Amino acid sequence: MVVIRLVVWVLFGVIFGLLPLIVVGFRELMVANQLDLREVLIGGELFVVSAVLSAGALGELMAAVYRGERSLTVIFSGFGCFAMFAANTMGYMLVGTSLPGMVVAVSTWLFPVTLVASGLSIGTAAGR
Repeated sequence: MVVIRLVVWVLFGVIFGLLPLIVVGFRELMVANQLDLREVLIGGELFVVSAVLSAGALGELMAAVYRGERSLTVIFSGFGCFAMFAANTMGYMLVGTSLPGMVVAVSTWLFPVTLVASGLSIGTAAGR
């Protein structure tokens, strides 16, 4: 059950969540004949994708709590998701006043951390 939930989350949540950035990347390839990751990520959209992923995973986790689960895993998973949601939301709010290189660096650093925190929450919720 856990593996199935994680696969569904990756395919439908993560991949479809990244679809706007993937389309921008394809546009860069077709127009400029090269993929400049900085140009794809400079607008801070990866912050939004990450915030949505962590919020969705937090919702899954809260549903598991509602079903009666109370454990340290649930508490730490929930904290990780909420922290990533907050960090990505703040990151996106600061895009307009930040150096473009910092937007790219911080968003690409937060994204994998968000994936881990969200994946743990999805797995925890599915295993309950």
